[in-house]
Amino acid sequence: MVWKNWYLYFALFVVVVAAYMNSFNAPFIFDDEHTIVTNGGIRDITNLKAVLFNSENAGRPLLFVTFALNYAVGELKPFGYHVVNFILHFGTSCLVFLLLAEILGREGVADRLWPAFGAALFALHPMGVEAVTYIASRSDGLSTFLYLLAFYMLIRGGLRFGWRFALAMAAFVLALLTKETAITLPALAVVFALAYGGGIRRENAWPLAMLWAVLPLYFLFRSFALGYALEKYVAKDVSVHDYFLSQLVVVPFQYIPRLFVPIYQILDADQTVVDASLIPSVLAGGAMALALLVFAFLRFRVSRPYSFSILWFFGALSVTSSFYPIFDAYAERRLYLALPAFCLAVVYSLHLLEKRLACPRKKIVAVAVAVLAVFGGLTWERNRLFAHPVLIMEDNISKTFTNPRMHVAVFHEYLRAGQGDKAEETILFAVKAFPESAFVRLDYCWLLGSKGEFEKLERELVGIKPIRPNEFAWYYDFKGVIAGQKGDFDAAMGYFRKAIAADPKHGRGNIVVLLKMMGRDKDAQEYARRTLKEFPLDADMHFQLGLLLSKDDAGAAMEEFRTALRLSPGHSGALKMVEKFGNISG
Repeated sequence: MVWKNWYLYFALFVVVVAAYMNSFNAPFIFDDEHTIVTNGGIRDITNLKAVLFNSENAGRPLLFVTFALNYAVGELKPFGYHVVNFILHFGTSCLVFLLLAEILGREGVADRLWPAFGAALFALHPMGVEAVTYIASRSDGLSTFLYLLAFYMLIRGGLRFGWRFALAMAAFVLALLTKETAITLPALAVVFALAYGGGIRRENAWPLAMLWAVLPLYFLFRSFALGYALEKYVAKDVSVHDYFLSQLVVVPFQYIPRLFVPIYQILDADQTVVDASLIPSVLAGGAMALALLVFAFLRFRVSRPYSFSILWFFGALSVTSSFYPIFDAYAERRLYLALPAFCLAVVYSLHLLEKRLACPRKKIVAVAVAVLAVFGGLTWERNRLFAHPVLIMEDNISKTFTNPRMHVAVFHEYLRAGQGDKAEETILFAVKAFPESAFVRLDYCWLLGSKGEFEKLERELVGIKPIRPNEFAWYYDFKGVIAGQKGDFDAAMGYFRKAIAADPKHGRGNIVVLLKMMGRDKDAQEYARRTLKEFPLDADMHFQLGLLLSKDDAGAAMEEFRTALRLSPGHSGALKMVEKFGNISG
């Protein structure tokens, strides 16, 4: 079946290219910055230790191997990264076709039209754009591709040992090394066995047990690579209870409706958390979710495609959208793994509409094609926004005005575009609109520091109350800068050390600057070299060492500046020094 339907794959490829062709030159945005642009751990694919175990990469090593390969081929040209994401999306769409054909075939549906429509629906659905066009979301695209490949091989092999099972296990392990959501595959395999595999029997019990046995090994790996088996609570100020209540609103009233009517899409939603159980939205959302799950269990044998779709959908979201308080309560990319379940329910409904209600096929196909055309148009428009960072962020602000992170993101995009006046206007407005946000006010402090307005910076720091580790790191960094400007070097050193304690990757360059201000150049060099032994991918530290060496050894200094640029191509200080030394040498 894989090859004999080649014309369907070709048609699918054409429609996916049509919907995504305006996305290939979209620039890096938002989390792409730390994931790719400033991530020194992907700069050298031959240094696998750095790629696999750099602190930014360790939990998802396969994902960052792909980024390192992209960097090796095209460095920081976004086009190559988009091509890989597109190929993964097309491959996943093909797997959706194969899976839908396999599952519907077990319902006696031999017609390939409906699986093809389901694959096209998945490929063109606007809710998939974030997982494809937003480069950092390759974690969802790659893990979903591997997840579906593993699942397809499992069911094609009858959940038994054999070459397909071996391939499924390999794909499953690789999916786990890409994103944590892959842990749900063993549960989905059990549900499939109960629905379509005749239950848990001797033939499939051991293969299923082997799938489950991978999970403790995976958590041991995480303990080794990260120092903890489960994710640390990102939203430490959000309780498990409140996060769960929030998801009772997000899943039924945001995710599910946008599957049917994909409008009002949001890149980064407000981080509003529900903290009361007895409010209408929580009660209604809980009732809706419970009703769907009760239907899935009660009708498990009678309406298998619907029951299987519901359990797949909620299972796919269970890692990110249940009890675990992740910082982002809403993120559209999380639907990517759940979207095939929605497609299964839709195409089975179309089949029933034709067979049981005797609706003419031509009418069904005409409506289906119209829906695909609309969805494709919405996907094109969403990609157009992603291609212009200021537009996507302004669009986000128009929908979630009270989200301070987007105001800060627009501020940085204006800076990158050289629109300093607009950037300053944006951050000043954000400070007035969100006076309690340490995140916003610390970015304003950064602006003040860059302009040398240290008195204003000191006054601004007074009312800031950091919450998260990176906020404490920036806060103490700025306190250290103020103390250093006043000549209180001991206090400055104490603040910089507090910043490093809050975030070990933060602010070490300021200690070098401080030692230079104290006239201790040799100590500064020694500290820089010692730091680079521990953090060899610290671009700013290479830059600082280059400055220290520039008086006595221009060649060694130039090497440090070039290393800083290799690790962080946008490092303005290193760029200026390379130009300066290049002119001198020329």
